[in-house]
Amino acid sequence: MDTAGRICYHQEKTWAERRENNHMNPLIFQSDFGRADGAVSAMYGVAYSVCSDLKISDLTHEIPQYDIWEASYRLIQTVSYWPEGAVFVSVVDPVPPEEALWRGQRAASMW
Repeated sequence: MDTAGRICYHQEKTWAERRENNHMNPLIFQSDFGRADGAVSAMYGVAYSVCSDLKISDLTHEIPQYDIWEASYRLIQTVSYWPEGAVFVSVVDPVPPEEALWRGQRAASMW
């Protein structure tokens, strides 16, 4: 459990053991959010509210919007350099919101 009493990843070890062995797996974020607003900070806040002892790093937040191929390339380019057990979170919308709305409306009209 963390300092707030929540259960975290690797709960079978005590906090002292994890800190001593530096055994918390890293969490790596990537997104198309940019840094202009609070979206990246919100991701950090959510992660830390689950477990305050996380080690969080940023891969990039400068993926061009809707470019899932660029996001895939950045992951392939770097994953092998991280330790085994590292957790990657990549957030990139595959289509603009107006196209997603159109697809949803089209699917709904088929029923």
